[in-house]
Amino acid sequence: MAAVRIDLTLDCSDAQLVAAFRKSALGYAGQPPPPRFATREEWLAQLELPEGESPDDERWARIRAAAAPPTPAAA
Repeated sequence: MAAVRIDLTLDCSDAQLVAAFRKSALGYAGQPPPPRFATREEWLAQLELPEGESPDDERWARIRAAAAPPTPAAA
């Protein structure tokens, strides 16, 4: 059987959408929130980010990704 090469290009104009797709496609489960917080959003909201920045900014997304790598979902 001959090998088949597939090239895939994803439009990253909406990085959050691409991240959600990859998370789903690879079967990753989200990180649980730190103790004392019901959701990760609640935890992020209590962080004191510099004025004019949000946890959705690209720089903070890279920091969060480096600090909390995704874990495979349970089968």
